Parts: sequence; structure tokens; C-alpha cells
Amino acid sequence: MEKIFVLMVFVAAGGLFAGGQEKYSFVNDEVSALVKDMGAGTIGALTVKDAAALAGRISIAVQKERYVRKSAFASMLMPGLGEFINHDALGGSLFLGTDIIVCAGTVLGAYFLLPANVQFSRLDYFYTPMGTVKTEWEKNGFLSYLPSIGVVTGGAIVMAILRHLSASHAAELAAKNIADGKVTFQPDFTILNDGMMMKMYMKF
Repeated sequence: MEKIFVLMVFVAAGGLFAGGQEKYSFVNDEVSALVKDMGAGTIGALTVKDAAALAGRISIAVQKERYVRKSAFASMLMPGLGEFINHDALGGSLFLGTDIIVCAGTVLGAYFLLPANVQFSRLDYFYTPMGTVKTEWEKNGFLSYLPSIGVVTGGAIVMAILRHLSASHAAELAAKNIADGKVTFQPDFTILNDGMMMKMYMKF
């Protein structure tokens, strides 16, 4: 039974090892450290307590990696959100404010570059029949809409770059907070389910 349990732990470790990130590979680093710590020891010599300690270390590494990913993903969805999660109000405000400015500038720029006959001042979209609206838009050739299309495209590119920068910054903040001990984790054996596709039950 002991050998089966130990084998399950290392199967979990292997699955998690394969899913690590390149830059913030907490799981990869932890597994490498475990291999180094174990030295020439044999798996059969491990006790249940030893295996539990190993699984605990791996579970903490998984939580660290997930925290970094969550911070990055949050800023990818909304620039600055990952910074706020990591208590960087200034950085979060700068990224969020810049995103709002870029979005507003893109919308306004694209609108005012539209042909005059399809702007709100000349066309009431709430009460004008859809057929009339379509006719007004078709009066203008593609080149008439090109400036607006260019503004929208440029704005989308700037917003994508901003999200990438914010996500990278949030990931760095999260990793730094972990390294500085501002964010801590406790062993969570249930988290290893994702790495081995089966439930691990530990009984003492």
C-alpha cells in the first residue's frame, strides 16, 4: 500500500512537471529540488509521512504557479486588475487609466472620422427605419470608411500591447510577492488531482 501511495505522488509530480511555465516554473524548480534532496534514496524507503511532505511541497509549488497565472490572466482581461490583486494601486491605476483613454480615443476617433451622413448629428439611429440607415451607409464607398477602420485597427493593436505589458508586469509582481513572503500558501493535497486525473485519499 505504501509503495502504491508513493507511486501516485510521483505520478502527480510528473503530470504537474509537464504542465509548468517557462518563466515562472515553480513546479519544475520544486521537482528538481526534490530530486536533488532525495539524492540516491530509493522510493521504497520512503514512509507515508515522507511522501506526504513531498506532495505538500509540490502542492505549494502548484499554487504559486497558479497565482502568477491568475494575476497575469486578470490583467489580460482588464489592464491593471492583476496589479490591484497584488496591491499595486499605482501601477493598476496607470494601466487601467491608459486602457480607458485608449478605448475612449479609439471610439471617438473612429466616430468623428466617419462620413458626415452616417454620424448621429445627421442620422437618428433610434427612430430611423433600418432600411434608410442601410441606404445611408451604402452611399459611401469603402475609402470613406478607411480612416475609421484605421483608427479602430490601431486602437486594437495598442490595447493588445497594453494588455500584454500589464499581464507581464502583474506576473512579475506576483512572483516577487511570493519570493518576498507577502503571499504564502499551505499544502493542499486536493490540488494534485489536476496532475494525475484521479482522486488521492490520504489516511493516517
